[in-house]
Amino acid sequence: MALHARYAGLVYSVALRVLNDSMAAEEVTQDAFMRLWHRAETFDPARGAFVPWLLTITRRLAIDTQRKHKRDPLSAPVLMDDDPEAWGTCCR
Repeated sequence: MALHARYAGLVYSVALRVLNDSMAAEEVTQDAFMRLWHRAETFDPARGAFVPWLLTITRRLAIDTQRKHKRDPLSAPVLMDDDPEAWGTCCR
């Protein structure tokens, strides 16, 4: 896809700037192009240029992703000591 080749780097950089996480930014980049593919008819050149429209989609997806990860307690890694003795008496 020519649009992907042309704009993927720009889309990724916006997602990375919002998320500060390269893996999440890659996912948002993919999601942005999927949304573009499925909803291309929503673009209206009378309302503005293509690139700002695409980057707005990207920014909103990145913010949604960031909010989801903040709400999801399992998105943060849980670190446990390998030594069961260090867990305390509640886990015995």
